[in-house]
Amino acid sequence: MVDFPKTEVLENPQLIKKKEKDMEQGKKHAWPDFSYAKVLVVDDMKINLEVAAAILGKYKMQVDCVLSGKEAVNLIQQKKTVYNAIFIDYMMPEMDGIETAASIRNLGTEYAQKIPIIALTAYAIEGAEYKFYVNGFQDYLSKPINIMQLVSVIRKWVAPIG
Repeated sequence: MVDFPKTEVLENPQLIKKKEKDMEQGKKHAWPDFSYAKVLVVDDMKINLEVAAAILGKYKMQVDCVLSGKEAVNLIQQKKTVYNAIFIDYMMPEMDGIETAASIRNLGTEYAQKIPIIALTAYAIEGAEYKFYVNGFQDYLSKPINIMQLVSVIRKWVAPIG
């Protein structure tokens, strides 16, 4: 897993602009509390993991990050940590996001079958969402991350376990 020192985590540029705009208008942004959630983010680019971890961290989520689909499959198979959801990039070497999702689903456990898998990707061509839905994903978020869509997806899929 990739571990990021809190001081090195980058902020999302869109999020910074929104916060600045809210401050100008005298508003305070209330971050929903999803502290019950532990999520896994899978992306082959460290900077993308840093941005995703920073954004999800604003919601008090516990975020683990890995740099490959293979690492993600191993973590789910070991089941040392039970995640509420997995956010997976599509375009990765060796094992892309769809192959990663299929490998997780093929582990055969109830956990691997039911864990929400959400595409978090810059792959935004026409028909992309459908491609993910028919390949074992529950939802789709495009990069750069739209905060309102992110909150909607979290509320819909990242439920407490148990």
